[in-house]
Amino acid sequence: SRACLVAPNALVESWRLVKSTRRFLILAIVTWLILLLPFPSWADFASGFRAYSRGDYDSALKEFRRLADRGDASAQYNLGLMYDKGHGVPQDDKEALRWYRMAAEQGIPGAQVYVGNVYFWGQDTPRDYTEALRWYRLAAKQRKAPALNNLGVLYLNGLGVTQNYAQAHMWFTLAATHGYQHGNRNRDYTAHRMTPEQIAEAQKLANEWTPEKIPQDP
Repeated sequence: SRACLVAPNALVESWRLVKSTRRFLILAIVTWLILLLPFPSWADFASGFRAYSRGDYDSALKEFRRLADRGDASAQYNLGLMYDKGHGVPQDDKEALRWYRMAAEQGIPGAQVYVGNVYFWGQDTPRDYTEALRWYRLAAKQRKAPALNNLGVLYLNGLGVTQNYAQAHMWFTLAATHGYQHGNRNRDYTAHRMTPEQIAEAQKLANEWTPEKIPQDP
């Protein structure tokens, strides 16, 4: 059916958005994360970031690995990026996932979306929509647009949750509000399957939504 085509495509596009913006994210998180580090760690991170920016991946890998082994979430994310893209190391999805998961567990939203997508597609792990839902919810608490969109995909199709068009409509609306380019299209597609009363409910839910309303567990 058309619904089966549109919803997975929406998730594919969000996957592409995450992958295409990941280099930007590594830049965006630096300015505030490094301020939280002790001076020696800040210097190591800054050195690794500068090396990565100029394409010196061997030096970047050395600095990020040193910090990642100490538990620094941003360095763990950056190692995931390097294994994901094959920068300075052989491309390795399993190793990328290992580092992204560490970063995700410490609250890096881009890593949380990545882990959620791995469970959605069943890449190198059994497909598990409930686990995907958990990771998307964690990222959505930080208003991560692809996570908001992907929650809409789950509710639209009843994957890991009870199918609920009002919830799907709400999540797509929030994704669009937070910058996801296909959120409005996904919302409008969902609206064609809804009654006026359901649409009104969804709009009310979106207007009243706050991250604190996201449940901890599926």
